[in-house]
Amino acid sequence: VDWIGRLVATPRLVLGVLDGMGSDFGCLVLETEYWRGMGLPNVLVEGDVGMVADLVAATSLHAGEVARNPYHLSLPGRMQDAVRRGAELVGGQGGEAPRFAFGELYRLRGWRGGEWEEVVGEGEVVGLGELEEFWGRLLT
Repeated sequence: VDWIGRLVATPRLVLGVLDGMGSDFGCLVLETEYWRGMGLPNVLVEGDVGMVADLVAATSLHAGEVARNPYHLSLPGRMQDAVRRGAELVGGQGGEAPRFAFGELYRLRGWRGGEWEEVVGEGEVVGLGELEEFWGRLLT
């Protein structure tokens, strides 16, 4: 959960919608972090240089926001820090660090029968070449 007002309200709104769905409804929910680090991520996904460049360019188009806070310039460093933190938080303390420089941290859970369910074991470090297999395994 983030701390910017509208970003705090969004997950609450989604949870309210999920609560209103019938007991036969199920879906995957992917949470991310930006303004504040996530306490319990369970997935670290690799990002490559081209993706990071695209994200910096796209974020720079938020002219009003980046005029007062040019956070798009720190995006590559934040994604490097996500790999450092994710190595321990997702990959396990003392484990081998991922062999990629940029990444994003997520919390992936399932919503079934009106309750949260864990869909990822101890945590998953997912390289770009493994994304299709990762999602295929979860969606079957």
